[in-house]
Amino acid sequence: MNTQELRDAIVAELEADATLQSLLGTDPMKLFYNRPRAALADHLPSVTYSVVTDAPNLDMDTYGDFEITVQFDVWSVDIDTAEAVQEAISKALWDDPASLTTDNYKTRRVRRTASATIFTGVRKDNAEIIQVTQSWTLQVSDKGF
Repeated sequence: MNTQELRDAIVAELEADATLQSLLGTDPMKLFYNRPRAALADHLPSVTYSVVTDAPNLDMDTYGDFEITVQFDVWSVDIDTAEAVQEAISKALWDDPASLTTDNYKTRRVRRTASATIFTGVRKDNAEIIQVTQSWTLQVSDKGF
């Protein structure tokens, strides 16, 4: 299973979202894959994302189905901005799972599986950097089956 193809579809969906463009900018949008927290201080607000798990779903009825869990972390010194970014991510992923379909994979369902706000203790310009995190699980079918 190639998670890169699905990651690209997710990023394309988020980069096309007007609300996220207004919150994160567009030149380039501040979406980073697996970037260390220390490297983010000069790019606030920003979003990091990573694939947490990808595995066949043995409970699903169709051979070739699997689940992929992606975690999004929003980094900001302002809780309202961080929550607005997470809300925009939620809306972009939740509204139309079919938009995350690729040449080889069809996204059947998207659900939020975890959410938390973390006060990191890391400071920038006398303000604490806040991390708002969400995990999303996508049920995906391999189009070859």
